[in-house]
Amino acid sequence: MKAKAAIGAGTQALLRVAGREAGELDAVRLCGGFASALDLGSAQAIGLLPRIAPERIAVCGNTSLAAAALAAARPEVLDEFDPERFPCTEVQFNRLPFFEGLYTGNLLLAPQD
Repeated sequence: MKAKAAIGAGTQALLRVAGREAGELDAVRLCGGFASALDLGSAQAIGLLPRIAPERIAVCGNTSLAAAALAAARPEVLDEFDPERFPCTEVQFNRLPFFEGLYTGNLLLAPQD
């Protein structure tokens, strides 16, 4: 339950920081072995994932392993990972005043609003 709450709260916190609603997302990419075994309908029903159209969700598998293999075979692809073209923002959940409320709310097995 704690892991489910952390994932649910994390997705809600990222959306809030970005000023977006889940329904506004063009696509959601789920990566890793965990995502590969997920039943998307069940994950949405218990609130693990936000309720968005299933066709907007892509399960991508182990992308870190695939990227490492690609970089080993073709080192020039690393030039495409330019932080100026694709900037990232670090979000520290422990510093968000609303995160604890999101976390405790996600301890329930209920769909996300």
